[in-house]
Amino acid sequence: MLEDNMDQDIYMYLICVTTGWSVSAGTSSKVYMYLKGSWADSRSHCLFNSNQQLFQRGARNWFLLTTPDDIGDLLSVVVWTDFSGSQPSWSVHLVNSST
Repeated sequence: MLEDNMDQDIYMYLICVTTGWSVSAGTSSKVYMYLKGSWADSRSHCLFNSNQQLFQRGARNWFLLTTPDDIGDLLSVVVWTDFSGSQPSWSVHLVNSST
């Protein structure tokens, strides 16, 4: 569960972000995401886990993202980084979602 999810949110989306396998595919940057739906967009979420280093080469990182309202059919997932840290570049291989 994402730390910036709200307790009162009732709609849930399971997101899997897979980092590529190239030598420098992983990132030290903060990664953010929002969902674009047919009715609305979710708020932006910081993909973070204080217990684990995320987005390393070849890693699959899973997140439970919540929204207060139904966003309709999921049209796309928008992902970006802040290009921070000692290894800011990142190679995303795949993003999967399930409601």
